[in-house]
Amino acid sequence: EKLDFFQRISSELDSFPPQACKYKILKEIKSTQEGVKGQNLAPQAQGQLATVLFEPVLKIGSMFEDDEAEYKKHVVPAIINLFACNDRGIRVSLLQNLDRYAKFLDEQVMNGKLFESICSGFGDTTPILRELTLKSMLVIAPKLSEKNLNDVLMRHLVRLQSDQEPSIRTNTVICLSRIVQYTNEATREKLIIGSFPKAAREHFTHTRIAGLKAIASTYKHLLTAPKVPLLTAKVLPAICVALSDASPEVRSIAFATMKTVLKDLEAESEERAI
Repeated sequence: EKLDFFQRISSELDSFPPQACKYKILKEIKSTQEGVKGQNLAPQAQGQLATVLFEPVLKIGSMFEDDEAEYKKHVVPAIINLFACNDRGIRVSLLQNLDRYAKFLDEQVMNGKLFESICSGFGDTTPILRELTLKSMLVIAPKLSEKNLNDVLMRHLVRLQSDQEPSIRTNTVICLSRIVQYTNEATREKLIIGSFPKAAREHFTHTRIAGLKAIASTYKHLLTAPKVPLLTAKVLPAICVALSDASPEVRSIAFATMKTVLKDLEAESEERAI
């Protein structure tokens, strides 16, 4: 009965006054979500309900976009409830539409209510959900706590570097290179001397390209005197191997990266000599 009601509401939402949507229909949605928590609904039934509620929640949420406090008060709880559903379809929809509501999820909500649930997607058997979970980290990473970012998330991403899907391995390296700026010094160092050189030696061409580009965008973090030996011993060998790669694109990136790194290393050496 509830399912039929919300299916009708979803298709007719634009015909209701905004105030009715924001303070009556949304209230009914949240009440329904809370009500089913105490019921032992089958996973399929939970998924059906969450799927029906998904679009109305986000559509009504767009009516609050000019008032962040009201969005957080009225809409975010409904989004949290949607993430509590283990249905694969609703998880995919939530991640595909993350840009529609992510800015309203503060650090407390992200770390305390959503992160663990989102991370379950890393271990899903469906490649699309692993891929979407990975891509969501570009938005989520700046909001994560020290532990969740440098410990929990890194363990998931390092594991994804060995994923059976080549595209996921490639995108993992790209993701790491973009969120490295948020990590602490120890994690950043491990990525630059470990994960990125590993990717540069990968058998999948696009992953090697991603690895070399990641090195090129991050190696300067190792240009201080105590860390230069790590750069020369751990990172340069991976670039050297790529200089004779079968792929012309890999070789081109490797030569360009090597020239830049050597130029900076020479400048750093001269500074130390003064």
